[in-house]
Amino acid sequence: MTKEKFIENFKLLLVHLRDETEKFCFNEISENYRFILEPSERNTSQHLTEDENKYMKTWNKLENKEMTFDQVIELFYKNGKTPKWADCNVYLSTSEKTLVKIFF
Repeated sequence: MTKEKFIENFKLLLVHLRDETEKFCFNEISENYRFILEPSERNTSQHLTEDENKYMKTWNKLENKEMTFDQVIELFYKNGKTPKWADCNVYLSTSEKTLVKIFF
């Protein structure tokens, strides 16, 4: 997958996530998105590659830290590869921002 296609898909995901969330909320969802990454595992391991263990250390430093769209793209798109799956939900939304948790 190209980086451009990944960005296009990520933007489309946010549109769908906002649309679905607004069906169940009375407040408007801000389009100023911030993200929190939540990996399924936080421990380095021998079964992971050296690069995967480096990513794990980076993700651990970012635990519970808000990130921008561009920061998520830079972390998730590496050498033409992306996470195989991710589950996203709107964690909170105010008039200033919408915080999306990404579980992967």
